[in-house]
Amino acid sequence: MDIFRARSQNVNRSRLGDYIRSYQEGRGIPLKQKMLTIALLWITIGFSIGFVATTWWAKALLMVVVVSVTIHLSKIKTWQQESHGSVDQANSMELVEIS
Repeated sequence: MDIFRARSQNVNRSRLGDYIRSYQEGRGIPLKQKMLTIALLWITIGFSIGFVATTWWAKALLMVVVVSVTIHLSKIKTWQQESHGSVDQANSMELVEIS
């Protein structure tokens, strides 16, 4: 399987396809997913800093990574779905810039 076909399958068939397309098209990611991603990032890297990394430079490097990725994620546009009752309106997305 070549890389282009695999990418196409991930975007078109995957449960993550909507998120990937929204990010690539510049619409951003949902606030809930952004918060979940940042929380899991800090939990997993925090665990690594506390229990896995043994040298000071490895811990410092992990801190640089977690802070840098958090800043990057916070700068990505955030979109929210609006629900007004009807199915068509509930599936529409409104771009909301959160800084």
